[in-house]
Amino acid sequence: MLTAAFVALAGSACASGATYSDTLESSSVLEIDGRTLTFQPTREDFSIESAVFTVHCSQEHEVKLNGAKPGSAWNYIKLERVADNRFALAPTKIALAGDARGIVCLSIKVWFREVGNQYDSLFYRNPDDRYGLVSWCNNPQAADWQQAKHRFAQNRVETLAEFQDALNRPFVIELNERPLSDVAAFQAENSKAPR
Repeated sequence: MLTAAFVALAGSACASGATYSDTLESSSVLEIDGRTLTFQPTREDFSIESAVFTVHCSQEHEVKLNGAKPGSAWNYIKLERVADNRFALAPTKIALAGDARGIVCLSIKVWFREVGNQYDSLFYRNPDDRYGLVSWCNNPQAADWQQAKHRFAQNRVETLAEFQDALNRPFVIELNERPLSDVAAFQAENSKAPR
């Protein structure tokens, strides 16, 4: 469930002079219920090795993630495998101070078992899927968006409701028919390249 209180954050931040600690209890809150995410590669010879839920808080001092201040602007939450191509997303709560100026961005990314991150781009039909199967940002007009967009512009939805809807449906990962043996050829070619 995405709480209605967070929707107000999407347009602008409060202009009051209150501090983070003063506004914490009345802050905007985003809650994502725990659920199982399902990934469906379109090739039977591909499977998902790992999945990550990324929470980017451009001004981490303005945010609490699951009740604690994040140690970084970039927070990678590795999802637990519960079955082949199925991963558990734990309940997640993001609270922003009432005077927050930074942005919050969310995304889901996967890695394949059969091919590493260096060469997986060879197999995606839609290159954007490699960076994020779905993403959302509360304010892409903010100045901080420039530092985040390289990871969150791909497959970005406009609303929290659209993001939640994407989490509730299987992620179909469209792959081309390039043979996996091409990876070995690329590795051999790269090993010959001058360093």
